Amino acid sequence: MIQMPTDHDERTPLPDRETGRRKTEVAITALFLPAATPPVVTWFGGTIPGALETALQVCGLLFGLLLLTYLSDGGIKEITRRGRGIPGTLAPVTGAISIAFFATLTLANLSDAFAGEKPLPTPIPLFRDIAAVGFLTLFPIYLTLRATGGKH
Repeated sequence: MIQMPTDHDERTPLPDRETGRRKTEVAITALFLPAATPPVVTWFGGTIPGALETALQVCGLLFGLLLLTYLSDGGIKEITRRGRGIPGTLAPVTGAISIAFFATLTLANLSDAFAGEKPLPTPIPLFRDIAAVGFLTLFPIYLTLRATGGKH
């Protein structure tokens, strides 16, 4: 039988999908605080210096892209999976609601981007603000519950 050459040593396993998901989860968790900083500072009437604001906006973009990639790659199953104890029971519910807020926030921001100079219909900015507050409140709670409740 002819063996095809491989690009890796047979003794070292290739990273599996689970390892990739774990790395993505760590990156999402690490980028959450920098990504959440600009909207929170704006809500409280503060300002961020130019270069720092740009860096934080890039973190926000990476956070959103990583989260969307994670969700599209089966991450929603991971988020809604029960863990151990009370935190493991509450984490899937909190995570699912948090992701619903994230989806609403993403759609509202996209409609704002495509609207250009035209004003948005009245409920869209309200939905965006509610979704932003909900996501920025529930996502860290979800991360804490998942860290303490773990996964099966």
